[in-house]
Amino acid sequence: MFAIRCLRLSRGQPANDQPANERQANERPEQEKQYGKLAAMDTGMNTGMETHRTPHGEIRYWVSRTAGKDRPWLVFLPGMLTDHRLFGAQLTHFAGKANTFVWDAPAHGMSRPYELSAISVDRIARELIAILSTEGITRPVLVGQSFGGVVAQRVMQCEPALASGFIGIGTMPLTREYWNPLLIAGLKHVGPLLHLRTWDKILDHAPRETSHTAKAQGLTRTMLKEYTKSEYVALADVTFKAVARGVGKQKPWQLPCPTALVVGEYDRTGGIGEMGKRWAADEGLALHVIPEAAHNTNADNPAAVNAIIDQFIQR
Repeated sequence: MFAIRCLRLSRGQPANDQPANERQANERPEQEKQYGKLAAMDTGMNTGMETHRTPHGEIRYWVSRTAGKDRPWLVFLPGMLTDHRLFGAQLTHFAGKANTFVWDAPAHGMSRPYELSAISVDRIARELIAILSTEGITRPVLVGQSFGGVVAQRVMQCEPALASGFIGIGTMPLTREYWNPLLIAGLKHVGPLLHLRTWDKILDHAPRETSHTAKAQGLTRTMLKEYTKSEYVALADVTFKAVARGVGKQKPWQLPCPTALVVGEYDRTGGIGEMGKRWAADEGLALHVIPEAAHNTNADNPAAVNAIIDQFIQR
């Protein structure tokens, strides 16, 4: 299970006989109003929410150009079942220092409703490429946490010259050779296993499984409450399957830009921490092990992660 964090919107529990897509559409105006206020408060962002329309649903994102044309771009890509506020501490820290982009990935946060059947690593990457092109964002540093790092790698496979750098936080290589075949197979069966847990148990265990500090665990728990259990299980199921499909057909490839990997010292999520260390050793990548942090590394120890990003963009 990847790190999960959000801030619950003010809304009641959905009626059992109302389709999720219909419920989300009915709540959208008030939800957008609340979300915009919370985004500005949580991240220090002074920009409005933008919308990218697709045949499968709308994708929401935020762009800040306050640093100026000569400053670097940071593109923040949250992981599975997180939204843009996962990077709240980074957006606040880099306000005025770097231009920033962050989104709610398809089917996440405000980028709902979105057809779950359309979810794939390749499609999400290509939607991101289209948005960056629309916004005129060139040569950014892609900063991807967990599943966001997988999407970043697919972006670089599709467009090798797009990024000037890549920072992977608690992420995994999009190369089959690093993956145990049993793990790839297991990702395809996560949904039924998650159904076995009660929602209360998920809300209790998931924060402690993915975050180390009390603050990050609290953020994780609040994020989970944004979803119903059925929404959570469905989105996790299709995303894990997307990772399995994406990794399963990948052959070795070379990262096309300077890369730094960030791993929390207590990250035990699906063996991702150890996989990242092997990835760095095999390919000669810079590796930063962050103290007092688990899988949700940039929320557990934002100061350490911010310092690494600072150093990276000043190279």
